[in-house]
Amino acid sequence: TLKLDGKSIPGFPTKAKAKQFTKLAKLDTTTLSDGQHALELVAVDSSYQQNTLKLEKAFHVDNKPFDAALITSSFLVNQGDTLHVKIQTNKLLGDAQISFLGKKYPCCRTSPYETAYEGFVPIDCEIECQPFPLAVDLTDMTGGKLALDGTVKISKIDFPKQKGFT
Repeated sequence: TLKLDGKSIPGFPTKAKAKQFTKLAKLDTTTLSDGQHALELVAVDSSYQQNTLKLEKAFHVDNKPFDAALITSSFLVNQGDTLHVKIQTNKLLGDAQISFLGKKYPCCRTSPYETAYEGFVPIDCEIECQPFPLAVDLTDMTGGKLALDGTVKISKIDFPKQKGFT
């Protein structure tokens, strides 16, 4: 027998009269509620001792569409400062990376109780003062991918002149 959350799956045969038995059970997870589920297979042979094999597998269903947004999509940062990027998502992420000027920077969760993430990007002191594109690549726990885009405008800062040794 094959059971999902303790209930038999309709259409799956309860008896097989063969030494080897292969049956594909299709399960539409879009009809299941979000959360943890249990699949149980019990096989009993036709011998005198009625040997039994029981397999259990727990799995998680997530039918929500993956959605995320940058808290701010346009950034203004000074030369030599650090850019702080904040991201709000509707589910936990497996990976989040910021791409800026050919380099990648990791993002991390801001709190274990939220689905907000943040990343920090160092801005070079000698970078040109102009807008640059920023890309954020997100991957949720089920492998769904999402890309976010933003713009970083670098503003000039006059650094004090260094005095030499006399």
